[in-house]
Parts: sequence; C-alpha cells; structure tokens
Amino acid sequence: QAQQQAASAKQNALDEECLARLAAKAAAGGGPKREEEEGPAAIEGGVDVCSAIAANVWEVFAKVGDEVEQGQKLFALEAMKMEVAVTAPVAGRVAAVRVEAGTLAQMGDVLAVVVPQAVPQPAA
Repeated sequence: QAQQQAASAKQNALDEECLARLAAKAAAGGGPKREEEEGPAAIEGGVDVCSAIAANVWEVFAKVGDEVEQGQKLFALEAMKMEVAVTAPVAGRVAAVRVEAGTLAQMGDVLAVVVPQAVPQPAA
C-alpha cells in the first residue's frame, strides 16, 4: 500500500507539473498549445492527464464529453500486480481519451485531455 501511495503522489506531482507548464505558457503569451506534444495536435485550453509510470492500462472510466471533477478517477493502470489510479487534475470536460484498456502506457504519455470548467466571475 505504501508503493501505491508513492505512485499516487508521483501522479499528483506529474499533474502539477503539467498544470505549471500550461500556466507558464499562458503567462508568456504562448497559449495552451504544447509544442513538445507528439501525436494529435494539442486541444485548445486542454490540460493533459499524464501517466506517472510505465504500466498497462487496465480500465478506462472516462469517455469523451464526460464532465469530471478534480480528483475523479479516469484510469486504472496496472504495474507489477499493483493498481495505480490516474485522476483528473482539474474539473472540466473530457475532450480526448488517447488510450484504450489493454494498451501499454509509458511514463509521461498523455492518456486524456480535460478542458477546465470556466470559473464564474463575481459580479462587479
């Protein structure tokens, strides 16, 4: 269970790194697109949900169009007989699911993209 907690902490750190990278680019005027992303073009305003470890994708709980809450379980990965949950880094709508159950995800692979919910602005 300590290994599962360590893997979960590592996923949280990776999620925070993805969010920090996105915020830094937005602050620099670079917008939400990530040039280093391989494969399909970046989704406008999307936040990558990344794999913290190399593992088999055991279950996929998210579908394109699903509304998810921050921390909601999107995927179950399996490595060395341990299940590792991958959760939504932000609340929003699932814009892309890039893996299927039974496939292998490498560390850092983008598993899905979530477009954050708009935060209501207080009336002035």
